[in-house]
Amino acid sequence: MIVFPKILRIVISSANLIPFDWKDITQNLWVIDIQKGPAHIGAGPQNFGTDLLVFLETILKGSSVCASWMTILTEWLP
Repeated sequence: MIVFPKILRIVISSANLIPFDWKDITQNLWVIDIQKGPAHIGAGPQNFGTDLLVFLETILKGSSVCASWMTILTEWLP
């Protein structure tokens, strides 16, 4: 995730973060830019914002960055 003044960019790759995966294997990146506020994401049938928060809280639980990222994300997602 990259935080810009007006946009939160989420990038998910199909590769591990090791040189071999990027050099010798074809990879994909999924990128979404989210504008701040509840009108842009989190509502509707897919609930992407809510699902993202639950997922990240689960995988980051106990890490030193969990609280910081959760604070940032709750400002961006409803």
